[in-house]
Amino acid sequence: MPCYNEQKTIGKVILVIQKSLKISKIHNYEIIIVNDASKDKTNEILKKIKDKKIKIINNLKNLGLGNSVLKGYKYATGKYCMYVPGDNTHPVKGLVMILKKISFSKEELIIPYVKDNTSRHFLRIFLSKAFTIVVNFLFNLKIPYYNSLVVYPVSKIKKVKTINGDFSFQAQLIIILIKNFKLKYKLVGTIIKENKEFFSNAVRLKNILLVIKSIIRLNFKF
Repeated sequence: MPCYNEQKTIGKVILVIQKSLKISKIHNYEIIIVNDASKDKTNEILKKIKDKKIKIINNLKNLGLGNSVLKGYKYATGKYCMYVPGDNTHPVKGLVMILKKISFSKEELIIPYVKDNTSRHFLRIFLSKAFTIVVNFLFNLKIPYYNSLVVYPVSKIKKVKTINGDFSFQAQLIIILIKNFKLKYKLVGTIIKENKEFFSNAVRLKNILLVIKSIIRLNFKF
C-alpha cells in the first residue's frame, strides 16, 4: 500500500492503515512510504520507523504525486496495492469499507466512491463531478468516481507502461485496466474527512491542463 507522505500526519496515517487492516483481518501486508524528496523533517521521522512491514522509498528528486505513487506500486510484492494519501483525510471506517471488499481469490478492481461529500468544498465537488462526466462520456464507462483509494491487482498494474504522472493517474489506470486488460470491477461506497478549503494542488491551472492533455491523449489511443 503506497502511502505518499506528509510530515505532520504520516505517523497518524500509518496507525490508521494498520488499524484498518487489523479490523479487516488482513495480516499479510506491506506499507510502502514514498518520500518525494521532502525538504522538511520527513526523512528524520522516517528513519525512526523500525517496522519490518514498512518499506521506505526516498526519491532523489521530486517526482510529483502521480509518479511517486506509481513508483510505490512498482515496489509492491503482494496481490493487491492501494494508494493512501498522507493527509489523514481517510478515517478507519472508510478504509475498512474498501478493504473488506477485496477478494484474494480473484483479480479485479475495487473502485470506491464517496458516499458523503459534505466535508469537501462545493467547487471541488463540482470539478470532480464534471471530470467524471467527461471521462465516462469519452470512454463509455459508468464509474461514479475516479480519484478515491482504488485497489489494483499488482500483477496487472506492473504491466502498465504508458501513464502520465499527473493528477489524473488513477483515472488513466482505471481506464487502461478495464479497456486493455478487460478487468472487472467492484464499486464500494466509502467516506472521507476533509476540511472545506478549496485550495489543492490539483486545481492549479498548470495541473488542470496536464490532466486534460493526458485524458485527450489516452482517448486517442482507444
